[in-house]
Amino acid sequence: MSKYCTKCGETLNEQAKFCSYCGLKQENSSPIEPPHIFDDKKMAKEVLNLTPIDESINLGVRGQFYLNKEEECYFKLQDVDWMEMDPRENLFDTEASGTLYLTNKQILLYDPGYSNFWTRLSIKGDFKEQVKSLPITEVKGLAPNIPIGSSGKYGTRMAGLNCDVLLSPSSRKYHGRTTPITNVQPEMEKFCALVEKLIIFNEHINSR
Repeated sequence: MSKYCTKCGETLNEQAKFCSYCGLKQENSSPIEPPHIFDDKKMAKEVLNLTPIDESINLGVRGQFYLNKEEECYFKLQDVDWMEMDPRENLFDTEASGTLYLTNKQILLYDPGYSNFWTRLSIKGDFKEQVKSLPITEVKGLAPNIPIGSSGKYGTRMAGLNCDVLLSPSSRKYHGRTTPITNVQPEMEKFCALVEKLIIFNEHINSR
């Protein structure tokens, strides 16, 4: 009969003295039923088949962003526009442009800041260095591959709890850019699939 680790719930051999997953010494209790202890990382990997990427998250002036022990990065894409719906104008305007990250807890975009005087990618003028964030728990809907006006671009719209967000390919020109300026980013299909899995995963976690 199997027993389970009292820390992470890993299935163990009856004679196991240490957990093969988290390393906890098994010296006191040996429950025959899984304890009500869940390891979010393990569930994300085994249940949703999610594999984190070995990627640090750079948030510029705020220094290196260290994920907490229950947070992992699953996706990274450079040169993405973060657009938000302006309820007064009923249109999307670019709020930031930079590197997009996805963790099991949130969607992040780091914008190093740049002068918008010539490019006019936003009606609000120059961008400051900033970080945009949307918790996975606040994503209420996802619409991929939608046309963005007459620009020829296609983006991903996320219905947020407080604001709708549109992610699209960035046309920002800057020294050292390594990605092509394009109207479509095929990598966003993977992003959408991951977000949908993480929405389900977080709903499960929060219902416990």
